[in-house]
Parts: sequence; structure tokens; C-alpha cells
Amino acid sequence: MIKITIEYYAELREQAGKEKEVIEIEYLDAMRLYTDLKSRYHFHSDWQKLRLAINHEITDWEKDLTDGDVIVFIPKVAGG
Repeated sequence: MIKITIEYYAELREQAGKEKEVIEIEYLDAMRLYTDLKSRYHFHSDWQKLRLAINHEITDWEKDLTDGDVIVFIPKVAGG
């Protein structure tokens, strides 16, 4: 088991109803984490429409999660 902190921003904060939470998970896969959270909080966006930040650095979805990580799923925004 690893313990991670998830920070929610923009639409995900509204849909989760919280700014952040600390959870324990038994896997290291960010896509699975997002899929589990999407199911729990009924997020509207699929993971492909989000950027992933681990410990305040944008990274790819294949990077393994580790104990103590801070995870942020960043919705893509359109510019004008």
C-alpha cells in the first residue's frame, strides 16, 4: 500500500466536492487511480483529456506512483 495526496482543481474540485484528500492505494498506475476516482466522484472528463502532475511536475501517464506523492489531474483549458 502507498499513501498519496490528491489535489483537485477546476471542474474536478467541484465534482469531488473537496480541494484535496489523502488516500491509500494498492497499485502504482495513475490511469487506474483516475478511473477509480472518476467512478467514485462521477468526473465528466476521461483521463485522456487531462494532464498529470506528480509532485508539482507535469509528467506522462506511464510514470509509476510512489508513497508520499502529490497527484494533480489538470483539465486542459482552451485559450482565446
